[in-house]
Order: sequence, then C-alpha cells, then structure tokens
Amino acid sequence: MKAVLLMVFLWLAGAPDARPLPLARHRPAAAHVYVCISKLSVAYHTAPDCRGLAQCTHHTRQVTVKVARKLGKRACQLCVGPGVAVGPGQ
Repeated sequence: MKAVLLMVFLWLAGAPDARPLPLARHRPAAAHVYVCISKLSVAYHTAPDCRGLAQCTHHTRQVTVKVARKLGKRACQLCVGPGVAVGPGQ
C-alpha cells in the first residue's frame, strides 16, 4: 500500500524518472539446492550456509529441485521463505 501511495505522490509531483517500486521480491529459481541426506531431514536449501542446513549431522549433497522433491523435501522456510516455491513445478 505504501508503494502505491508513493507512486501516486511521485506521479502527481511530476517526478521525471519516477518508476514503480517492486511490490514483492522474488527469489530467482535455483538450479541446484542442498539437502541433508538423513531420514529425519525435511527441507532443501538454496544457500549452502543456511542455518537449517548447518544442523545436519549427516552428509549434505547438491541436487536439483526435482531430485530434492522426489526425496520428499520441501523448501526451507529460513533460506527460501515461508510459502515460497523454488524451481520447476512451483
């Protein structure tokens, strides 16, 4: 809402280079993600230094999102964000 009000204000003020502000940031789709190879792990991670991945006491692997989902993993809420799908098949 603030972004919309700012755009209207700038338009009314006649700012020559007023561009619309992005309303939401979208993380680019990750080609590869990281998973903890453990029966108890539930998520895949886009950042190798993610706090959630750091808790892994087993081996970690870099795989595609498709492989991670086949392993039953969901997107990590720490490095990806809540309710955000990453990669193909969003």
